[in-house]
Amino acid sequence: MPCLVLIRVRIQDLYTLRNAIYKARSVLEKGYRGLYIGISNDAERVPPCESQPLLNFGMGLFYFSDEADARRFIYSDQGFMETDFLENSDIMIIPMLKPLLIGCYGTALLFTELVRSENYCQMPASAITFDMEKCGAVPNIVDTIQVGMIRAYEAKPGGFRISQFPNKKVFYDWVKSDCGARFREDMCKVRSMNTYIATFARDLF
Repeated sequence: MPCLVLIRVRIQDLYTLRNAIYKARSVLEKGYRGLYIGISNDAERVPPCESQPLLNFGMGLFYFSDEADARRFIYSDQGFMETDFLENSDIMIIPMLKPLLIGCYGTALLFTELVRSENYCQMPASAITFDMEKCGAVPNIVDTIQVGMIRAYEAKPGGFRISQFPNKKVFYDWVKSDCGARFREDMCKVRSMNTYIATFARDLF
């Protein structure tokens, strides 16, 4: 099953994460058939959550076509995993429902992160996409409560629903539309969750 490996670090550790990824990238791609999607330094909350400034964490994202390869990379490549900043990070394996569209100029991902897995039943049905695809988005590339937590600095998430947008502008145009209004209305019914949008690019520095 294809999966994402998501690494969340304190924003002050993002540059160190970026350097560690670049050192491990050749081994990642040739030895473990992984793909480096990018890093993000601009995660921000979106409606229906309270609007806040940029969140105080950075992220790195990898794609693997097989979860077994992801686990081999995480557990076998000690040179990467022993990097100092990782003790203050969240590292997780997240199974995917749909392929990620890989481009040269980055992508934006909309995360709905559940604090408690039992609240998943309050989420809109996965088939309800609020016409995201009409603006070039890929709805629900991830929709799961099965999060493989490899290392936890914060509490383990109860689940994720992730959709891909071409960029943040496209997302904000959509979220302000009638379809986005219905999305916000339905998401307001879900307890204990965080919604945020983040841009991932191969290099931000």
